[in-house]
Amino acid sequence: MDEPPPPVIVSRIELTPIIRRLEAATSRLEDMASAVVEAPKTNGASPAVTAAAPAAAVASQPAAPKKAAEPLPQMIEDFDTFIDTAVKKYVNLSNEIGGPVAEQVYSQVSSTSQS
Repeated sequence: MDEPPPPVIVSRIELTPIIRRLEAATSRLEDMASAVVEAPKTNGASPAVTAAAPAAAVASQPAAPKKAAEPLPQMIEDFDTFIDTAVKKYVNLSNEIGGPVAEQVYSQVSSTSQS
């Protein structure tokens, strides 16, 4: 029978930069998600939204190498078009209505973008 491979042992010194890179990537993704989703208007006024990631943590990380531009698959382009037309119209109309309708849409769009 084959023996299972020995467990990989990683020291704290090796884990620290990995964790920092993961935190930086997560905060960049959170920044991108919060930039895409607008906060709903409550009774005509936009609620205050706080930033989830400190800018200093993002700025301290080295920039990721740029990849060569590849054309997007047609399915992705169609999905982007759907988001930019139908979903954006739905979100904008809900924000115009305001109140509970806008809050519901905001919570749906926020939870979808975080998954």
